[in-house]
Amino acid sequence: RSIGRDPDDIIISLKRTIHFTDIDIDESSKMPSNAAVIGTTEDIIKDVLYCNTLGIQQLTYDFRVNEVVDCVKIMEHFARNVMSVTEA
Repeated sequence: RSIGRDPDDIIISLKRTIHFTDIDIDESSKMPSNAAVIGTTEDIIKDVLYCNTLGIQQLTYDFRVNEVVDCVKIMEHFARNVMSVTEA
């Protein structure tokens, strides 16, 4: 407000790495990341809902895989099993 911006116009966004442990896709990188979300589909759903309670309005993910086909599988799984449950 002090610089003339409306706080309601600011989108709170978070970018993280995501890895589902329950869909049989191996990670290509074992590099630790404090921003990674690694767990079952249910764990990911809980994390998305938690981020929502914190006021995060937009989540962006990258994937720790080497193959495009694995990225597509993860995105399809996320859309079908996480977004369908967590979208308001």
